Amino acid sequence: MSGIGAMRDKVTFKVPTREQQPGGGSFPVYAPDREEWTEVLPYSSQRDLVSDQTALVDGFRFRIRWVPGFVPAKDMLIEYNGRSYAINGIEERHQRRRYWEIKAVYNG
Repeated sequence: MSGIGAMRDKVTFKVPTREQQPGGGSFPVYAPDREEWTEVLPYSSQRDLVSDQTALVDGFRFRIRWVPGFVPAKDMLIEYNGRSYAINGIEERHQRRRYWEIKAVYNG
C-alpha cells in the first residue's frame, strides 16, 4: 500500500433492501449507505464465461481504510464513476496500517 495519499477517489457503498411490489412479493433495491475514500487499482479486463456466453468483465481492487464498526460484505455494491460494481472478494490487509482490499467487477 502506498499510503493514505493514494486514496484519491470516493466510492459509495450500497446495501440491499427489499421493495414491495403492488401485487405481493418484493425485489432487491440498493440504497446508498456510506462514502469512503479509496485507492482504485485495475483488477482485470478479461473474458469470463457468464451463462454459457462470453462477456467482457471489468474490475477493480478498491483499497479503503479500516474503520471501526464497518465491515464490507459481498451483498453490497460499490458505486464508482457512475457504475455499480459487485463485490466478489474482501480481504483485511496489513497489521499496522489496517485496510480492506475489495475486489469488485462490473459486467453490464
